[in-house]
Amino acid sequence: MRMQRFLYLCLFLMTSLGCVARDNVRIEVFIQPEARSFTSQYTLTTRAAEGKLILHLNKQYHLSGVTGPNVRTYTSALFYDKFTDDTLRRITIEFTDRQAQQRVTVQYSGAIGERFATEGMAEFTAHANWVPTIPDQEYTVVDYRLTVRVPTTYQVVSTRAARRSRPGQYRFEGSTSAIEIGALAARQFTTLTSATPQFRVNLYKANGPCTAPDSLLVQDAGKIIAYFNQIIGRKDPIRKFTFLLPGVDRTASGLLDNAAIIAYTSFNTHDPGDLLILAHEISHKW
Repeated sequence: MRMQRFLYLCLFLMTSLGCVARDNVRIEVFIQPEARSFTSQYTLTTRAAEGKLILHLNKQYHLSGVTGPNVRTYTSALFYDKFTDDTLRRITIEFTDRQAQQRVTVQYSGAIGERFATEGMAEFTAHANWVPTIPDQEYTVVDYRLTVRVPTTYQVVSTRAARRSRPGQYRFEGSTSAIEIGALAARQFTTLTSATPQFRVNLYKANGPCTAPDSLLVQDAGKIIAYFNQIIGRKDPIRKFTFLLPGVDRTASGLLDNAAIIAYTSFNTHDPGDLLILAHEISHKW
């Protein structure tokens, strides 16, 4: 009897854990690349313990307000974060009740940092630290919908194809870590694609023609993905991978959503060092 009860308890716990809903994020952002500025409305549905929620926001941004059906009050203060070795803005939100799930909308605006913009390009990615996040849950997977508005002379790409688009507005949907929701806006993008029956590799390059090193990057990425899928990705292989080339000289970073940002003005996988960087960023999938 005790063993039977134990098994029932295990089954209950497994079912309960499997039914826990992911946080839901809805972002509407208006990007003005020429002015290197943006305004954003970030709506989060999440679990809030003891009627309170804390969010962190880039200290450079102007916080316009925090609203929600059960928001009673909120405070905003700068603090030094040891983990990031930077000053952040802590937003403390208190609710009128202690419901298990709460919805809040954060409205803010700011300038696009010099490291994330060029003439005719604006980058909104994890390294730009442009979205509010819950402390210590930056890499928790969330379901999201990102709507980006830009001047009609600009295009927008992300780690996955737009679900809907028309001149001046693009909508992306999917699941990824909370801090990695993002997009690139540019006057134009050049695209390279390499497809096999097993997977597809896409490359989007901002405001410039694709070069021989770009083609080599796509070819080498295909070889690396094929190898990884056989070695460490048998149970969860890559079926699609996206490379975003913003045209700035900063660093490379792999993303959870089967994508990588190659933020170098010169990157050639004929160089063993660059080839190693490429393999490393692809491996972030696992």
